[in-house]
This record gives sequence, structure tokens and C-alpha cells, in this order.
Amino acid sequence: MTDNKIYVYVDTFSKNQIIDSVYPPERDDEIKGCSNAKTRLEKFCVWKLLQFGLKNSLGYNVEDLQFYKSDNGKWFCDKCYFSLSHSKNAVAVAISSVPVGIDIQLITPPKRFIENKILNSEELSEFNLLKQSEITEYLILKWCEKESLFKAEGENNFLTYAKLPSTFKTQTSKIILNDLPYALSVAAKNVDDIKYDIQKSDL
Repeated sequence: MTDNKIYVYVDTFSKNQIIDSVYPPERDDEIKGCSNAKTRLEKFCVWKLLQFGLKNSLGYNVEDLQFYKSDNGKWFCDKCYFSLSHSKNAVAVAISSVPVGIDIQLITPPKRFIENKILNSEELSEFNLLKQSEITEYLILKWCEKESLFKAEGENNFLTYAKLPSTFKTQTSKIILNDLPYALSVAAKNVDDIKYDIQKSDL
């Protein structure tokens, strides 16, 4: 990849999805070694979506790429950057030539007082002016945005930014999948703006 284009894939999956083998073997072992059935299925489906996206957008077969996992559990490959996310029955993948992060979250009421953990002072001021009906969506969108930044930066800890780092851009929006509301956020480094088309696979 030579440009800064970001390819974003979002899809849903059935709980009856059959889990087969994936490449590389290390990822396959990670998936099959997951004790929680729901998480195991999500990890499999998001990797299948990545596989589809790499082939569809860049012409890469996963078998021709070298994958490795960092000490904090994040996966990388030798030809491009990518990021993975899953929530409920939805999976999301971002692929780019620059560091990128993606997060998807079902919009449901969060834990009480989470605003004190994820919002900076400016955002708390905005939050305190919201109507009751606006609170859930606002908090989940903010959480999603910061998760995507965290993934793009590659830090080990979730960061509540006082302001957006100058080298990063984000795009966060509400989308509807199977009649359910989700927050979707993409963050990328060294881009003037974030533009992408959401594409679906054949999950």
C-alpha cells in the first residue's frame, strides 16, 4: 500500500457460524484455545472478515503474509496495518498503510458513573448539559472513539485524552446493523482526514 486510504469492513454473524481453521496457526491456536464460546466465535469471525478484507481491497492472501503478535496481544502483519473489533454479533476491521484503530460497540446503557473514567473536563461539561435520552449514545460514542485511538497508538493502557493527539484523526458515528444501534469509530495516524466506505463480506 502506498496511499493513506482506509478500508473498513463491518458485518454481523450468526451464533450458529461454524468455526474452522484460520491462518496463521498461532491465531488458529489462540481462537480454539479460548474457553469462552462467545469470545471464541467473535475472534474467529473477525479474523475471517480480516481475511476477506485483505483479499478484497489489497489482493493479499493471508497465507502470503507474515503475522505476529505483540506482548500486549495485538496482531500485526508485514504488508499493512490493521485493527480488529467485535461487539454483540458484529465484527469490524480497518486496513491501512498507516497505523489505524477501529472499535465497534453496541449502544446500550453503560455502567453507572463511567463518565468519570472516560471523559476529560471539556467532555464532562458537555455531558452535564445532555438530556437524559442523550446520555447513553454520547457515552458509548466517546468510549468507542477513545478505544479506536488507543488501538491506533498501540499503547498498553486506555487513555482519556485531554485533547486529540495532533498526529491522529478520528471519525466516529452511529450505524444500524440488524436493527440494532452501534457506535463505530476509526482512528488513524498521519492522515489529513479519515474517509472510508463500509463494505460487507459473506459471513
